[in-house]
Amino acid sequence: LADHLLTVSTMHIDPWLVKLWSVVRKSTWKGRSIDVPNVNVLVSKICSISDKLGPVNSEAKFLLGAICVAKQGYEDAITHYHGAVKSDPSFFEAYENMLRCYMICRGYKAAFSAMKNAIRYIKIPAQQLFLEAIVLANKPQFRAKAKVCLQNAIKADRTFEKAPLSLCVLYRQEKKPEKAVDMLTQILQHHQSAALHAEMGKCMVLLKRHTEAIVQYELALRIDPDHKETIQAMQELETFMQRGEEEEEEDNYEEAEENKMDDVEDVLVWGSEEHLEGVREFGHDIIPMMDFDDDAY
Repeated sequence: LADHLLTVSTMHIDPWLVKLWSVVRKSTWKGRSIDVPNVNVLVSKICSISDKLGPVNSEAKFLLGAICVAKQGYEDAITHYHGAVKSDPSFFEAYENMLRCYMICRGYKAAFSAMKNAIRYIKIPAQQLFLEAIVLANKPQFRAKAKVCLQNAIKADRTFEKAPLSLCVLYRQEKKPEKAVDMLTQILQHHQSAALHAEMGKCMVLLKRHTEAIVQYELALRIDPDHKETIQAMQELETFMQRGEEEEEEDNYEEAEENKMDDVEDVLVWGSEEHLEGVREFGHDIIPMMDFDDDAY
């Protein structure tokens, strides 16, 4: 679409914005780092056009924030994300990424304050609850509250997969992958994606149900043949199974996988630049929110 739009006009900001968005999103979907040189060229073009045509819109500001994150320029990213939500107060992904940047460079209290402000403008319950969770989960004493937020987000919208994927990480950190499997089994009856099947595969590995893990990885690749994380995980598991290691070494394999997930994914979900690239009726009686008493947190 972006390339087609550019054949129509190269002097308007929208085709370049679509092109920039496609580059960033392709990297996010396929688990790759942002193509910074290519992005920089596109950003320069957008800025050049915007100087002539007027202020950059919320989507452009959001992408500029993502680029700053790729360069670990978190304070600059926060500035851009603030600009994005100022232009579009309901821009969920901008709030999400901004909160993650707050956690990295400004700390929990600043992130919590920004989160309270964000959910005033986000009107979708699942998104509100998810924003609460990504902040609360950074404090061990509030992770139970974060889990409640994520569970309620899933009840509100089973297709909002950020919530179950994040809840799975918490379950694995608690050494309870069976809970993640039970939850994912229910969700996959209503909504399927490569990420959800890949997550199910990880949990199966931890439960030493390797054949079932392979099945889940294969299902993930049917949906997205280029899903980098799944390809790597399946190759490692198949290599291990083909070697036919002894039980003791198998335990070492499971332990290594579990430690890798704890060390890496805890950071990825709750505050790493790898997951800072992002896309977009509230009923208190149905979805209870946390009490925003500062003293309670």
